[in-house]
Amino acid sequence: MYTFRYELFILKRKFVNQKSSKIYPLLKYDVFLSFDDNDTELRFWVMKTLASYLQGACYKTFIPCRDGNIGEVREEAMIDNINVCKNYIVILCDKYHTEDTFWTTIEWKYIWHNFKQNKERQIILINYHQLESSEVREIKLKAFIRVGTDIDFSNRKHTLLQDIQDRLGSRFLQPIIPFNFF
Repeated sequence: MYTFRYELFILKRKFVNQKSSKIYPLLKYDVFLSFDDNDTELRFWVMKTLASYLQGACYKTFIPCRDGNIGEVREEAMIDNINVCKNYIVILCDKYHTEDTFWTTIEWKYIWHNFKQNKERQIILINYHQLESSEVREIKLKAFIRVGTDIDFSNRKHTLLQDIQDRLGSRFLQPIIPFNFF
């Protein structure tokens, strides 16, 4: 059981509907997108296709390389933004969790922590480079692939974006209606 502890945890979260009675902080975003922004093709696909699709479906997205503020302490801002997101989309590529990508490694650590602590949140893993579990070094990411909960980027049914939206479910955030006090 110890060897497959993360697989068991993911399956338990998937099949056992657990609603928490905790009160969570105000959520600002529907989804946090984590990916290797040094990969030009991947960044272009995320910005032009995935983010556009999600925004068109009225999801409020946070993308660190687009929405981060210049001059702020990056790790603290990352923690704050991960904490105020309902769900997380992790786009797994061959360099996502390596020594070359320090910030995605840190992002993953905080995403996993929030996922583990908050039962209402979920991680949607998109396997961009169609990696096998043996090619992934990080054991928690490997568990998602072993369990089969990852979404294959080469979706032959051409339903990748719809599959992502189905897993995200309905929008959490309601439109803000300004109050007129006078």
